[in-house]
Amino acid sequence: MTSVVERRSQNPDSVFFACDFSPPRGADPKLLSPALSLTADFISVAYNPGRSVRINSVLAADWIQQKTQSDVIFSLSTRDINKIGLQSLLLGAQLAGLKNVVVVKGDNLSSSELSMTKSVHD
Repeated sequence: MTSVVERRSQNPDSVFFACDFSPPRGADPKLLSPALSLTADFISVAYNPGRSVRINSVLAADWIQQKTQSDVIFSLSTRDINKIGLQSLLLGAQLAGLKNVVVVKGDNLSSSELSMTKSVHD
């Protein structure tokens, strides 16, 4: 699979498109099937968008890449994962052949959410 950097260096004057995909909230693989119809240069798999529990972006990106042979980008958030957890996920992504990652801070938790959980940002 191609990395974003490789694609850009091969064609520095061209434009490419990434389509954002939010993983489902359930574990049924059929819930990932809408990704099969996406036609973009890259499919970007979001990490827990809207601060909601969803299928892990690394696993969803791997599933999409295997089923579609599309290039994928996955995101991770420092809000929910400490450094050791991030490193472990990145090693797993490397094992799966995933080459593109975006690490984000993540949405801030609301005051009601902060009563039940806390941000990591390690």
